[in-house]
Amino acid sequence: MQLASARREAGDPAAAEVQLSVSGRGTLGGYLKLLSQVRQQVAQVTKLIRPMVSRSKEGERWRSLPGVSWVLAYTILAEVGSSSRFANSRKLGAEGLPTLILDYMQRGRP
Repeated sequence: MQLASARREAGDPAAAEVQLSVSGRGTLGGYLKLLSQVRQQVAQVTKLIRPMVSRSKEGERWRSLPGVSWVLAYTILAEVGSSSRFANSRKLGAEGLPTLILDYMQRGRP
């Protein structure tokens, strides 16, 4: 496999040659192709989302938090709406975000 060879050449002691059957190589190849397509789609969606979040003061505020990506900021804006609906940040934390988190836990990632 190319990955194992590249890792060995880079001096990675954990790199091991993996022997796959023909069908296993076909399956792995299919998964890698699918992963590439998903990455392209995520990049396209992020390109669309970025200007929407950037135009919003609240979006920029969410983005300023460590770990909040463009997609997560967009999701928070879409799910919670304007933070002005809440009297203060404690209310937002008590009422707005738990709903988003519960939805996430019940149906999976947004």
